[in-house]
Amino acid sequence: MGPDRKQYEVNPATQEFLVNNPAGERIKLGVFSPAGIFSELPKDFDVSVFYKGDSITISVPGTGQVYKLNPKALSVQRLDRTFFRGYNFIANQFMHNDTLFSIGGQGFWLRHNVITYYNTRKHEWDLYTAGDKNVQPSNAHFSGYSSTYKQFFSAYLDPGTAPYDKEIFAYFFDFNTRTWLKKGPLNSELRSFSKQLFRSVWTGTYLICFYGSEQLFIVDPFNNKLSKYTKHTDKFFLDNSQVYYQKGKLYSLQYNNTKIGASYLLDSLAVEKLVKEAELVGPVYLSTFQRYQYYIFGLLILCLLFGLVLVFRNKQKRKNKLFSDQEEQLIQVFTKLDMGQHISSSELNAILQINDKSYDNQRQIRNRIIGSLNTKVQALLKGQELILRVGNEEDKRMMNYYLNPEIIPKELEKLLLMQS
Repeated sequence: MGPDRKQYEVNPATQEFLVNNPAGERIKLGVFSPAGIFSELPKDFDVSVFYKGDSITISVPGTGQVYKLNPKALSVQRLDRTFFRGYNFIANQFMHNDTLFSIGGQGFWLRHNVITYYNTRKHEWDLYTAGDKNVQPSNAHFSGYSSTYKQFFSAYLDPGTAPYDKEIFAYFFDFNTRTWLKKGPLNSELRSFSKQLFRSVWTGTYLICFYGSEQLFIVDPFNNKLSKYTKHTDKFFLDNSQVYYQKGKLYSLQYNNTKIGASYLLDSLAVEKLVKEAELVGPVYLSTFQRYQYYIFGLLILCLLFGLVLVFRNKQKRKNKLFSDQEEQLIQVFTKLDMGQHISSSELNAILQINDKSYDNQRQIRNRIIGSLNTKVQALLKGQELILRVGNEEDKRMMNYYLNPEIIPKELEKLLLMQS
């Protein structure tokens, strides 16, 4: 289908060049020369067509054959020097920086994601080296190249044959870095949809996937959005229609079987209108968070429960502690003193962090804490007090404090073990 909405036809046997229009007129434009140039075409083949100026580049997936047609001059030129290979049927072929690329396809009992490009200097297809790997095959059914992002999107959804019970991952090939980027697994609704023999059209931004007249998905891989179009489309996406994309619109080509001749019906839909009216289903592929969100939420709940248990245990522990924090602190300090070593009142104030209190208040706090500690220890150590005090020889108003020398170290260790 040419850019002027007319259907062009080349007869490989006679090399006649014809044009058909919706009115049923079939006009012979001439015969391409030189003769016999299409002799190596297989009986059944598909083509990838690229327009540039007055010329048309035609590639035949699965054969390696590349032709350049000039309709005005009625000339055709076979560009390649390859012979029939048969390894890349159903490959996705596209132009990147004015170079013809082919990714994936199948043949020789293999499905693959090999990247090749047409070398205009050698007139052959060369391997395009890539870093990293894409372990999944690629085909034209579910893939597309974006000239905006300079990336190729692919996921192996082969209509009616995909392994639906396994995860199918989305991959992006970045032409700037020459690497395959593995994304998350495809939306389960897409996998379910692909059990049917769906068809697809790539617009350069969206992959329009449809089956019959009612099921239509709009895949926006580079923004990771999957939408479903539910409006009535029974007159457009018919089983016998040929749907293709040009300049912002989808076109449905349907041959008119009620008339004799090659007349056809051509209908169009604006892609942006479809996108606007479609309902968002979710992401095309799941991110790492989306993929494991249930596990992450479960882990967060477990962490929360564990934290609550720790808080409860700490509260119970503090509730059941024999000594207060200040009493425990004094035990730790005094058990580390050498025999006969004293601590002054001012040093004890610093340990208890009460230096900012008045003199009388400091004395009351010291007496209260030491008195409480000794009372608790007496019940455990046969009536012995833990901390004793004696007057300060330099300042009779002050006291010095020391550990009771009659308490043996093993008994002190018991106190600390009881607290822990």
